[in-house]
Amino acid sequence: MKNTITQQEANNRAEKYPQDAAASLTPPPRLELLSRFDNSECNDPTDNGPLGRVYVSRSYWLRDVPRERNAEVVEGLVRWWTQHDFVVIADKRPKENWISVESKTDGFSMSIQETPTGDLSLGATSPCVWPNGTPAPKPGSAN
Repeated sequence: MKNTITQQEANNRAEKYPQDAAASLTPPPRLELLSRFDNSECNDPTDNGPLGRVYVSRSYWLRDVPRERNAEVVEGLVRWWTQHDFVVIADKRPKENWISVESKTDGFSMSIQETPTGDLSLGATSPCVWPNGTPAPKPGSAN
């Protein structure tokens, strides 16, 4: 069992990644919080890791973006992701403005998607982390 970043560090990155990515756009959209999860259980981890870890996520509406600029905004985010060591996991363009990426550095995932009404949402999700950065002691073990 490996050490991870802490839950607080994960929360900080889940906020910073969307803010930095949106700030790279011209003009930068206004972020409006859509959802925030500070400590969701990794009860079915895709990495087959141990229980007791959590993941965090943030999702924001990108406001003040004219719908006719959605494709341009998505392309700008792809450029930012590429420059910051993210790789594309799924890309539904040109059928839909929906892209999912993952950081090669820390395992965070991000995505941009367009609703049927043309609104864009941008999100970031951490990998599973130990709340304090270290594996929890096994029940009954001495501390």
